[in-house]
Amino acid sequence: MHAPDIFHLQRELWRAMEPALARSLAPQRALLVAEKTLHSWQDRHAKHLAGERGPGRPPQFERHIGERTAELEVRRAALDDATERQAKAHEAIRSVSQVYHPVDLATGAIREAPALAAFLVTAFATLQTTADALYLDDQQRARLLKA
Repeated sequence: MHAPDIFHLQRELWRAMEPALARSLAPQRALLVAEKTLHSWQDRHAKHLAGERGPGRPPQFERHIGERTAELEVRRAALDDATERQAKAHEAIRSVSQVYHPVDLATGAIREAPALAAFLVTAFATLQTTADALYLDDQQRARLLKA
């Protein structure tokens, strides 16, 4: 593969992956809403226990708090997955510049082509797995394939 400048290769990777990675962090907003809802139910329950009761039957506080807690855990897990996926993709893109160099910067030894190829295949496999999880559109997949 002829790539005179690593910048162009990484730029295509960033342009392919970053918009979808940013969209995948949407559970962050949903997590905030779930936290607010849970705190609202907990506050209402505390007020009810303190004696501030309205007319009619009391709401089923335990059920509502339990449901909101479960929802909050699901939202946290989704956000953790998205954050981990984004970190792996960023690391794979950044690692291309280190691997792309023919000389090991730590030891000064010339790197062998099979070792470089294996590392690049691993980095691109990580990006392909991330792309599959993010459901990239055709244009973004074309950029990934171009790189």
